[in-house]
Amino acid sequence: MGWLGYRRVSSTVGRDETLISPEQQAARIRGYAELRGYEVEMLATELNVSGARKSRPILDGAIERVARGEAEGIIVAALDRLSRMALSDALETIERIEGAGGQVVSVAENVDPTTPEGRLARNMFLSFAELQREQYRRHITAAKRQAVERGIWPMPVVPRGYERGADRRLRPGPDAGRVREAFALRARGGSWSGVADLLGSGISGAGKMIRSRVYLGEIRLEVAGDVVVNPDAHEAIVPRDLWEAAQSEMPRPSRGRPEPSLLTGLIRCGHCSRRMSPGDGIYRCLPRNVVGVCPSPPTIKAAMVEDHVEAIVGAHLDRVALRATPREVGVQEQAALAAAEAELEAFQSATRAAGDPALFAAGLRQRAEAVERAAAELGRVRRGVVAGVPFALGREAYESLGVEGRRHVLGGAIGVVWVWKGRGLGRVAVVERGMEPTNLSGPGVSVPLVAVDRDGLPGEVRIPQREGGG
Repeated sequence: MGWLGYRRVSSTVGRDETLISPEQQAARIRGYAELRGYEVEMLATELNVSGARKSRPILDGAIERVARGEAEGIIVAALDRLSRMALSDALETIERIEGAGGQVVSVAENVDPTTPEGRLARNMFLSFAELQREQYRRHITAAKRQAVERGIWPMPVVPRGYERGADRRLRPGPDAGRVREAFALRARGGSWSGVADLLGSGISGAGKMIRSRVYLGEIRLEVAGDVVVNPDAHEAIVPRDLWEAAQSEMPRPSRGRPEPSLLTGLIRCGHCSRRMSPGDGIYRCLPRNVVGVCPSPPTIKAAMVEDHVEAIVGAHLDRVALRATPREVGVQEQAALAAAEAELEAFQSATRAAGDPALFAAGLRQRAEAVERAAAELGRVRRGVVAGVPFALGREAYESLGVEGRRHVLGGAIGVVWVWKGRGLGRVAVVERGMEPTNLSGPGVSVPLVAVDRDGLPGEVRIPQREGGG
């Protein structure tokens, strides 16, 4: 039986051209085996695996081979290649090998574990390896904290839309415009699959990007259980209002039911007065419904009639009175968010040495979560269009809304959209709010099969300014 040569490299990031550690370890293992006349099989290198991990695919496979009697034992260039675990865990791994009838040989330390003195020396080397790991972790933790505080991006992968400048800080890159476009799409009610298609990524990756606060110019990193935040680390790609609008979850349709279309509930058949049903990009009147049979059921392309209706309302958006929140679209929520951010910044600036570090970390997390809740509430309020005081919405604000928000806006200006059988938009009549027949109001109302007299409708739809519309 021969021996198995085991090699490990903690990280290959940034070392593709200069990675020589596996060859150096192999040379030391082969040199040791040659001096003693051992046959050694060099195993594949365990790459990007921490020595603190107890279970590793290549090492576990080597131990199984020793247990089956296929090898004398395992040779490593140095004990820290086998383990940087806590001493108890390292000894457990060695005991797995020795319990299977094998041996562990380390070229660098060259100790004899069959004697008490040799085992003591081996345990001391393992303890030193554990100490080195903890010192390295402390060093990395301090370096990451300092990098965040100086505005330096501490990760090897640069976020999409940014590039790393000469000062190692992030700055908008060539793809920044596409990132802003993705946020705007999501804020308008676009689906995650639509955002992913725009970015050329997976849905999961698109979701992570939209939720990342790095696009606000912020670096937020959890370091050793402590949240380190630099709110002004680099130039923002996405304005705060747009970022918050993109965070709100879109209304989800009930299981088994289609997502509401823009004119759902507003568009009706002019031949029977029943609501038209959306589906597959078309609004259609069902030939048979709960109250009877439509004599001439029409269909119309959704994009065509929706664009037509939005163009009519859009011409009046800057002066028509629509319904928004009674708090002027998030003024109080904006103040609450600013207060939460100020509290977080003040708390983070406090001296960490003043008190229990665990309590400090808990307090920091609590304040960071308060900021997240306040931002989510502001995004929800600004996206919503609910009953309240009237105000002039404006085209820009309208276009930032999702499907549900725009439906509420159109419902505040339009009473009904009539459609007859035929071609083109000449068969469509848009009636302003308050001018529709009274028996059409309310969902689920049973409307008799009564044809609408197209000649009796006004030739031009007027949407006058409401009282208090600003």
